[in-house]
Amino acid sequence: QEAIIVSTLTSLSHIVVLSIAVKQPWNTLVLQILANAVIYLCGNLVGAFHKHLMEHALQQMYLHTYECIKLQMRLVVQKRQQEDLLLSVLPVYISMEMKLAIIERLKESSTQTQIRDHNFHSLYVKRHQNVS
Repeated sequence: QEAIIVSTLTSLSHIVVLSIAVKQPWNTLVLQILANAVIYLCGNLVGAFHKHLMEHALQQMYLHTYECIKLQMRLVVQKRQQEDLLLSVLPVYISMEMKLAIIERLKESSTQTQIRDHNFHSLYVKRHQNVS
């Protein structure tokens, strides 16, 4: 709103100075003042339109950033829940061995274009002796 006031005051002050300072015939001066008024009006409308577009883009960027942060927080919570579930089913040393094997497989497959899902094809079984 301040930009509209400043642009209007600037335009009017230039038109007033032009009408006082220029010594031309009345018909030419009126045409010159009208032409300047149209140019200022068009410039102000373009500026207002640009400001509106920039505010809309800023709002869209804010919403996109908000959604990304919300998604990232949700992924952290889901990862924590997944690890808690894994630890509730398997002992720590087996789950850590399984996670390391999966990470190694993902590192190897990052060089390949196709990622195959073989996460649960390995058996993580240990043989224990002297256990009752």
